[in-house]
Amino acid sequence: MILTVQSTGNITQSSLSFVWRGTEDGIRTYELNPVNDCGSITFSNYAPTDEGYSKYEDFYSFRNGSWYKSCTREGRDCDGYTESCNEYLWDGNWVKLGRGAYRDHSAEAMGY
Repeated sequence: MILTVQSTGNITQSSLSFVWRGTEDGIRTYELNPVNDCGSITFSNYAPTDEGYSKYEDFYSFRNGSWYKSCTREGRDCDGYTESCNEYLWDGNWVKLGRGAYRDHSAEAMGY
């Protein structure tokens, strides 16, 4: 089951077959294809900002006949450090699984 995805990140690991289809406006398009009905690939991007950094990591996996995606975002700025994570299932569209997680480490350290 081939899945087409777009990303501005770099591939940091892969255990599935992928084909780069092109780049438009800095966004690369890939076709992902599981090997032996399983596999995963991670796209990651880190960028310094004027007050810290921002980072994202998108992890795609194929298991039990379905595509899953986990999106992690984190960053640091003058207000502190935050991170979030959400998981999705491909069902013709990305369907969010559960509520996801969001943490504001600075607020937690101050007891909020």
